[in-house]
Amino acid sequence: MGMDLHNRATLLLILVLVSACGLNRSAKIRECQIEGPTQISIGNATLLVPPDLIGMDVRVEADGKQFRGPKKSKYTKVCPEDYDSVPKARQVSIYTPKKRNLKEFNFPVAVDLLIEASKPTYSSVYGIRDWRVFELEPASDGFVTTDRANVGLTASDIYIYQRDDVTLASGDPLAIGCYKSPNEFARNCYNWFEPVDGILVNYTFSRKDYSISEWVSLHERIEEEVSMLIVQ
Repeated sequence: MGMDLHNRATLLLILVLVSACGLNRSAKIRECQIEGPTQISIGNATLLVPPDLIGMDVRVEADGKQFRGPKKSKYTKVCPEDYDSVPKARQVSIYTPKKRNLKEFNFPVAVDLLIEASKPTYSSVYGIRDWRVFELEPASDGFVTTDRANVGLTASDIYIYQRDDVTLASGDPLAIGCYKSPNEFARNCYNWFEPVDGILVNYTFSRKDYSISEWVSLHERIEEEVSMLIVQ
């Protein structure tokens, strides 16, 4: 079932707040005892999680109930020996530290990902409104913006990429939402997209890590990395 805009933005905000928790720098990363990727079934696709990828959290369905996988942390990972058979997951999260603290075994860009079996109410951030009725102002680097599209607890400014060289699989132009904050360059931003039908990927990042000039290449890198995790 798809979420409404308020619930989806709230979920993304929670993901941002979880990400803000500090790293346990003394954490010890375990070694997998069985070689090869961990297979996780989600929706109509399968994730192949590399054995060296850290920052994993898996919510699995078993006997009609949900239980959590390894404890949520930027240092946890999943291994084939964690499951007796291919687990069926509702959600898989990948957490990363700040950009300056990224390590070899983190997801390669400083974003937090939520991968879920879901059909979104809106195809992407761009799909939340009919932008023809908004007065969009120039931002920079090919983006225009408005601060009137998303209000309330999850109030955001929306940035829409105007050039036609980047579109999502849905056909939507790239659009990024950024939560309002007194500090313009410390804001947390978000988007979501469907890499395959029935699989939704939400991502959040900080403007401290990625300026507006990097957003297009950031989105393209996320799509590329996610596509390498998913097989159908």
